[in-house]
Amino acid sequence: MGERRGYYVNSGLREEARRMREKLNEKAKLKEKENELLEIKRKQEEELAKLRKEQQRKREIELKTKNYFEFNKYNRKVPVEGKPFYYGDFVKDHKGWYPEGDGQFHCDENIILDGIYQKGIFKKGKILFLNDGTRWNGHIKDDMIHGAGRIIDPDGNEIKAIAFQGSILCRDVGKGLMSLWFTVMNDAF
Repeated sequence: MGERRGYYVNSGLREEARRMREKLNEKAKLKEKENELLEIKRKQEEELAKLRKEQQRKREIELKTKNYFEFNKYNRKVPVEGKPFYYGDFVKDHKGWYPEGDGQFHCDENIILDGIYQKGIFKKGKILFLNDGTRWNGHIKDDMIHGAGRIIDPDGNEIKAIAFQGSILCRDVGKGLMSLWFTVMNDAF
């Protein structure tokens, strides 16, 4: 009889161990499900943060972009040919606004002026001056290329040059040599 009682005792212990194992498995499953939910929540928060950052960037672009327009005969705003716009820092005053600080002037989807503006006048930076994408990176005076600078072609090649009142006077042709261009205006003589 002692054996049978031990069998029942062992059987009771086994049953209790099985129930404990089931409870532990349920707890493990609940913990796993909780971790999955936390991971989903973390991913959603990351996506929400990305969306907010993108919205903030779009708002900043909208706030820093000024489109140019004309008024038609009905006194309504009409886009100007080439759809020019300015993107960058600006100052508002009672008459409107003017560029001040870093900015870019765009026309026909191309950056025309990219640099620093002071009281609405382009002072320093890069100028796109040909349809093929050639740029001037150098000094500016009275909104014209003037002084030492570099001509940058669309392929990124740089050529040292000197400009005077909007005209390129000479450029580097290599080996320390400069080629000169002279422009004679009919009105000057």
